[in-house]
Amino acid sequence: SDAFLTSTSNPGLAWDRRIMWRRSDCLPIHRLQVPSAKSDVELDNEEPLSLMFQRAVVLQRAGSHSQALDEYNMFLKAAVQCQVDPSMYAEVYGNMGALHLRLQDYAKAREHLRQALSYRPKFGTAHVNLAVVALQEASSLTDAIQARSLINDAKQHCTDALTCNTDPRSVAMARRLLDDIQTMLTKSLS
Repeated sequence: SDAFLTSTSNPGLAWDRRIMWRRSDCLPIHRLQVPSAKSDVELDNEEPLSLMFQRAVVLQRAGSHSQALDEYNMFLKAAVQCQVDPSMYAEVYGNMGALHLRLQDYAKAREHLRQALSYRPKFGTAHVNLAVVALQEASSLTDAIQARSLINDAKQHCTDALTCNTDPRSVAMARRLLDDIQTMLTKSLS
């Protein structure tokens, strides 16, 4: 299993039948309310946003990371064009962050995950994935003070994920990471 999560549920969203987002196989389908008079938010070429998102998720699951990122970027451009509130698709930024994490591009992963949190501060999965980014970066450092700072950042993100308590997978991963972090901190002091 991956050391990071690729999507989360968000029970705080307003539900609507106009856009359906398919998520990872073990998570529910989300219907998001979008300010539009159309039956589904569409691009100029009349492709529904929901199809773009579904295609990106399928590509992500299939391991076609570059293509999934391209599809998510097209989704973002279309969502802006359609004036969709970014808080309604924070998961897209979270999924892009998870993809960059998988590709070991920690700077881009951090950027997307922070953007997800800027639109939805109580997004537990983004906090967990930011903790993983910090731990990955800490593992490559030789400076103990910088590494410890990143480990403490990871600890804070895990604590924030537990506070959010929005997704059982995020909570479980945050607890496991906190156990690992405590072990690392204990070993670094001895």
